[in-house]
Amino acid sequence: MMCKRFILFILLISLLIAGCAQVQTPQLGYGVKYEVKVIDVIDGDTIEVQFQDRTETIRILGIDTPEIVAEKNKPYEYKTSNLECLADWGLKAKKFVNSKLNGKTVQIEFDEKAGLKDKFGRLLAYVYVDGKDFGKMLVEKGYARVYVEGEFSKRNEYLKAEERAFNSGIGIWSCRIEEILATQTPLTPTPILTPTPTPTKETLTAPIPAVPPSLKVSKVIIYAFDQNPAGHDSGKEWIMLYNPLNYGVDIGGWKFRVTNWIRVNSYKYIFGGYTYVEIPKGTIIAPKSYWTYVHSTQWLNDSSISIALIDRAGNSVDSVTVSGDDKDDNRYWYRISLNGLAFSTKEVERIPPSPPQTATLEITPETEVASIPEVKIYLVHYDAAGYDHYNLNDEYVVVKNYGDKSVNLGGWELRDEYGHTYVFPDVTLNPGCSATIYSGSGEDITSGCDLHLYWGRTWAVWNNDHDTAYLYDSLGRLIDSYSW
Repeated sequence: MMCKRFILFILLISLLIAGCAQVQTPQLGYGVKYEVKVIDVIDGDTIEVQFQDRTETIRILGIDTPEIVAEKNKPYEYKTSNLECLADWGLKAKKFVNSKLNGKTVQIEFDEKAGLKDKFGRLLAYVYVDGKDFGKMLVEKGYARVYVEGEFSKRNEYLKAEERAFNSGIGIWSCRIEEILATQTPLTPTPILTPTPTPTKETLTAPIPAVPPSLKVSKVIIYAFDQNPAGHDSGKEWIMLYNPLNYGVDIGGWKFRVTNWIRVNSYKYIFGGYTYVEIPKGTIIAPKSYWTYVHSTQWLNDSSISIALIDRAGNSVDSVTVSGDDKDDNRYWYRISLNGLAFSTKEVERIPPSPPQTATLEITPETEVASIPEVKIYLVHYDAAGYDHYNLNDEYVVVKNYGDKSVNLGGWELRDEYGHTYVFPDVTLNPGCSATIYSGSGEDITSGCDLHLYWGRTWAVWNNDHDTAYLYDSLGRLIDSYSW
């Protein structure tokens, strides 16, 4: 009897072991593509699939789409605080994924650098549709950002795709456009000022307000423009530049790049394309003078536009953004600060274009200022202690003057690979001295040999795994760069 019971016990144990073996998860390999059938779409970056006779939840590797509930999105996680707009694009992302994946057989691939699962037990995998990387497609179309908080092998490839989408202002990146316009366009125009420069053959005599004393600039700037003059716009739209320097600047071959933004609703703009117009060769703006360009056809959108001044090397010397001009008259926008514009309260007569100047620049002691300053990026402390976004002032860049002359940094710019830009205030960096630019907020220290300047951001700027810091002078020339 005991022997029979023992044999029965052994048989039961064997059956249990066999049953467990049948439900064990098969060994999964990295770099291997598996076929799965999508049975549900949770949101823009999460799907449920039928995989090897079981149901699995997959988080599409390397991307992050907005939550469809506005309050669940984090301000500036997508470089904007427009949470309603993000929620709208979160829903659009889910609908797009649903239309492309639900009910279809696709391929998935695991990445050893990321691991098999996240902390929620979801599989982490690239998804391929007809051989194409679907996650990268979502980034390219502006439905998703790159999930930089995680590690994965295609990170750099995805970041380049994100940069293209970001620069085009499509999808989720359109949510930041209204925010930019709101910060760059004052609601109340300032009074018109009386022109003070002495007219020359390069200086217009039209009643445009002179550069206000508060606008301290040390580079050629876009000073004023009219995108919607009275009557038919063709041949009457104009852009005025101002040269604050003590020497003439050759802007021949520079270009205006006009970005048109199309307003879709109260919070969303979409990219409407670029227009490039080249300034005639040999054009020189005299010292302390204005120069105006008038195009032969209509080229400026009456609604929201961004205008950039691009030098011959392709660098952006200056740029402005406005929400539009719906008044069919001869009022215009003009500059009141580096980041602000005002709409004129008076009209101006039709402005003729300034003729191209072909004079040879005279080399004087003043023009020696145009030589390349010996200011370099000494250090970039890109990885702050703890969570970068909560410790912004432990993320900083140090620039140092290695030359034997003092350098005025007013109008200089510090940029990252995404184009986030810090504009230096009117400060002087003496020989051997340094300036530290912190990402967060604080009170600037602008005197002495150890300057402390604060960007005032609410989100970290420098990527920890790779990025480049670019230092441009007030003429828009690339002075130095620092990559990691």
